[in-house]
Amino acid sequence: MVEEGQNLDSSLRENRVFAAPTEFAAKAHVKSVEQYEAMYRRSVEQPEEFWGEAAGELEWFAPLDEGSGTGERWVGAGAKWFVGAS
Repeated sequence: MVEEGQNLDSSLRENRVFAAPTEFAAKAHVKSVEQYEAMYRRSVEQPEEFWGEAAGELEWFAPLDEGSGTGERWVGAGAKWFVGAS
């Protein structure tokens, strides 16, 4: 019998948080766990807008045709990102 907290699923979870050195954290793009969580939620809830903005932060030789893709274009290994850009 497997005791609670001893199954494979629970052993794969890492809940510890390690603070970054102050000097390193000051230069980080994402300043806090809360900011990261908000960014993550937005990437899931509004993927076209989120990834379109991310693409706008990069320099491209050719502009992208689509922000990121939705529906079937998001599935597994067949996912397509920044279609048409180079």
